[in-house]
Parts: sequence; structure tokens; C-alpha cells
Amino acid sequence: MRVHKLAAELSFKNSYTTDLSIGATQSMLSKVLRSADLVGWSRREESGRLDRKGLTRYATGSTAVFSRREIKEAERASVYILVDCSGSMYNMMGRAQTLTIQLAKMLEKAKVNYAVRGFYGHTDASIESNEVIFREEVTQIQFKNWNESLAKANLKMGSIHSAACGSTPEYSGLYCAIEELSKRPDPKKVLFFLTDADGFDVENIQHLEDLAEKLGVKIVAVGIDSPDVTRAFKQAVNVRDVSDLGGASFRALLKTVR
Repeated sequence: MRVHKLAAELSFKNSYTTDLSIGATQSMLSKVLRSADLVGWSRREESGRLDRKGLTRYATGSTAVFSRREIKEAERASVYILVDCSGSMYNMMGRAQTLTIQLAKMLEKAKVNYAVRGFYGHTDASIESNEVIFREEVTQIQFKNWNESLAKANLKMGSIHSAACGSTPEYSGLYCAIEELSKRPDPKKVLFFLTDADGFDVENIQHLEDLAEKLGVKIVAVGIDSPDVTRAFKQAVNVRDVSDLGGASFRALLKTVR
């Protein structure tokens, strides 16, 4: 896949500056992906800030009359955005790109670490023992890596719209994403999957959802103008366009991530 630099920059800018009313969604996303920092005070310390309530102890000879501020770091989350880049998504890739970039903006504001990958498949044929054997392989596209800023990944993110090709190895594509995400050190792991769910095997998806649950990964499927996504996945929502990110249905889906 080759995309002209200026075209990718312009495409990214157009997707990034899309005017959406997503304030409520941003707030909800931050709540489900990050716990609040806990701040408290440790008393009966021998150094720190003078604790007026401990002055009576000083009168009896105790030096433990100070208090110190304690901060417990918030629980973090790792988020993986997986984009179906198969040929059936060809007419939806523009919306997929804008949706992905808007999600990425919200994740950056929520200060969580995330990666963005795409995938598609291709089939090879070989003859073994007088039989034709077909093998489907999955190809990943690295749109944004862990610890890479959205600004730095702008050219790759701005090329999502032109990435559609090949077949849909949904089992292999999802399996690779689940496996990578499960190895992240953060206690909360969420996988957003953008797809049209075209021709998905529901039994295969259920098996992957069971596997993800055992590995501590929550799958949130986002269908792009595709009712099939709610048939294939337990936690799913169908969106017509990116404006639905600010809708009640998407926020209700986010609550399930808790």
C-alpha cells in the first residue's frame, strides 16, 4: 500500500477536525478506562506536614506528630483499535478512518496507552497428495504503535481510508489482536473492533469472545452501517456514521466495559 504524503496529511486533518458533539462520550470513556487517583493522608509520621490533631501526642513526648500526603496511581488501561481492512470494507473505509481517529483523540485525552492495527487476508493454493489445499494468511497493518503519539502517526492514520483489500480472515485477525493485547501489563484491556462483520462465522466469534474473557480482554465491536455486527458479537453497536459516537447507544455500550 502506497499513499502520497500530502494526501495522507490532508486526509488525516479532515478526519481529525470533524466536528462532533462527543463531550458526554469522552467523559464516559475516561471513566471506564481510568480509575480516579486516590489521595489521602498518612498520620502519626515523624516527618512531613505538622498534624494539629497530633499535638496532644507531642505533649506526652511523642515525635510522631506529622502527616504525609499519599497518592495511589490510577488504574490504567491498554486499548487496541482493530480495523477490518478487507475488500468488503472498501466503501466504508473513509468512515472507518474518521471513526478510528476520533476514538484515538478521545483515548489520548483519557491518557491511556493504545495501538491501532488493520488486517486483511489473502489465500494461497497448493497441491498436496493430488488435492488442492487453500490456506488463508493474515496481514497486519501497523497504523499506530504503543507509546506512539497520534501526531507522530498522522501519515499512517491518514492512510486508513485506502487500505481495503483482500479477504477477511476474521478469526486470525481477532486472535492476533487478543493475543497481543493480553500481554500488556495494564490491568484493564479493551479491544475496539471496527468491521462490517460480513460473512462472519458466529460460532468462531463466540469462541474468540470466550478466549478473550479468559485472558482479561473485553471486545467492543463497532459495526459501520452493518446490523450483522450485533448478531455476531455480544457487546456491539451499529453506527451509520461517525456522529453516532456521541449517541446514547454508543455510550451504553461503553458502560459494559466496566
